[in-house]
Amino acid sequence: MNKLRWALLGIVGIFSIAGGFMTTVEEAHGWWSAIPGFFALFGFFGCLLIIIFSKFLGRILLYKREDYYDGN
Repeated sequence: MNKLRWALLGIVGIFSIAGGFMTTVEEAHGWWSAIPGFFALFGFFGCLLIIIFSKFLGRILLYKREDYYDGN
């Protein structure tokens, strides 16, 4: 991506986080609902965990040595 796209992505991210602080929250059903931006961070770290776990499983289940098909 070029610099303009990164800048636009950063601006959208800043507005998204700022919007979480500007909205009014009715009654919080749990302690997590009272934290601004909690669900965005929860989704980000959940996605990161899924990526790391899938890479780990891929190395265990799919990875083969370089000489695996040599026929020895």
